[in-house]
Amino acid sequence: MRRLSGWLDDDELAQLLAHADTRSALAVLLMADAGCRLREALNFDVRSLSGDMLRIWATKTSKWRSVPLTDRLATAIAAATADAPFDQNLWTHLQLQPLLALNARAMQRRLTELCQRAATSLTTPHRLRHSYASRLAAEGVPLHVISKLLGHANPSVTLLYIHGMENAYDQAAKALNRRASLNLHHSAKGGTRHRGKRAAPGRRS
Repeated sequence: MRRLSGWLDDDELAQLLAHADTRSALAVLLMADAGCRLREALNFDVRSLSGDMLRIWATKTSKWRSVPLTDRLATAIAAATADAPFDQNLWTHLQLQPLLALNARAMQRRLTELCQRAATSLTTPHRLRHSYASRLAAEGVPLHVISKLLGHANPSVTLLYIHGMENAYDQAAKALNRRASLNLHHSAKGGTRHRGKRAAPGRRS
């Protein structure tokens, strides 16, 4: 099985979710679609939902942060709580008992087994968080926004989470080469343009 270099792409993530049970899918999406750390995902509480946002208690900084809910994460939350009567008042007070009744090590084992069943690259909970940052960057979300969503105080740390930048570097080089080539083409076609008044022949300005 091919080892993952740093993150799950969209196809691998979709394949992983297709083989996951309800609770496992929710755990994966809390990390891959909300950027939760593993312990943040395992401590998920539906009382943290606020409209289209999810409030996350950061395990490292002991601070709250808010991230937008994706449609599939909202669907996964609803599926994981489908056995509870849906009442708005109950929903706001309902607390999932330990999400998977697993500790961090057991969750890692379950994720490894899930990757094997789905025949995807091996991954870890933290790499799911990396995939969250990388997929946002691929869609052009600014670095400072990704940093805030991950709960990083320093954007330089966020750069370590963003993979697949090689294509961006290649695109930057091609863009500069294209502009330089275009400029040379114009110069060769129209000659060098001089701005301002030119001195008359025989006279020095």
